[in-house]
Amino acid sequence: MTPPVEHIDDLMILLEVVEAGGFSAASRTPGRSKSVMSRRVQALEERLGVSLLVRNSRRFDVTAVGQQLVEHARAIRGEAQAAFAFAAHSLESPGGTLQVSCPIALAVAEVGPLAIELAALHPRLHICISTYSGRPEAQQASADIVILPAIGPLKDAGFVARKLVDFPYIVVAAPAIAETYRQATLPRDLDGAPAIGWTFHDAPDEWSFESATGERGHARVDIRFKADSLALVADAALRSLGIAQLPAGACITHLADGALCRVLEAWTPPAIGMYAIYPSRRHLTPGGRLFIDALHQRLQSYGRPDRMLSIDVPPGT
Repeated sequence: MTPPVEHIDDLMILLEVVEAGGFSAASRTPGRSKSVMSRRVQALEERLGVSLLVRNSRRFDVTAVGQQLVEHARAIRGEAQAAFAFAAHSLESPGGTLQVSCPIALAVAEVGPLAIELAALHPRLHICISTYSGRPEAQQASADIVILPAIGPLKDAGFVARKLVDFPYIVVAAPAIAETYRQATLPRDLDGAPAIGWTFHDAPDEWSFESATGERGHARVDIRFKADSLALVADAALRSLGIAQLPAGACITHLADGALCRVLEAWTPPAIGMYAIYPSRRHLTPGGRLFIDALHQRLQSYGRPDRMLSIDVPPGT
């Protein structure tokens, strides 16, 4: 028997709970109640006669049947988004709601201000910015556009990716530590050096380099401190914890006032590419295209090493 259409709402609640990783996390969304969501999912299980979730005080898991149902729910949501996208295409000005997920420092510096400008110019366009530090797995499921940093080309994962800019990186350290490695001429000269790791890297202690002539080299450093925030990485470098890989634009002031010094200046770490990714061109609304085009244009100057870049996050953000 085909279930009534109104039960699709319960299916969407199940999808929200699974993507959030539990009822407590899902209930943080405005307008959502943990108790109501729990009852709706339980009612769905009773109507279907199957268990969809395994939940107790110690763990939260999705059953095999529940996982299959979640995949169907994602497909339904995708088709609904496509329908609304089609409707938006018929309008002359961008409209609807655009969910954007972005690294917190870039959101504060550029993405947030751009979103505010576009929302002011296009009253029918409603933009919601969510931020993350480190890796954005949880945000990708629900966002229309994810602003994603990556080293090298992105792997084909069933989404569309547009590169926005490459951020050049350099190796720096506080003066005392930089002096210790002043004679370093090759990446291997940094083997065992005290260092600060950024957990965005799969192996924070294995550093890759490239020379101006295209030669490649590697160093295995001694990570004394690591974080998913570049602001913390920079702070640790300023406090003489070790050498660090940082965006060139974020080091301009510190290099000028002598708080930081270049290390192994003839070699550079890989640039970090910034991408806009989204499920498919079919689902991208006019507002989404407008946002990506504007952000691409706005970020171009960051590809220069002399372009100032803020990686600080204001208190309370």
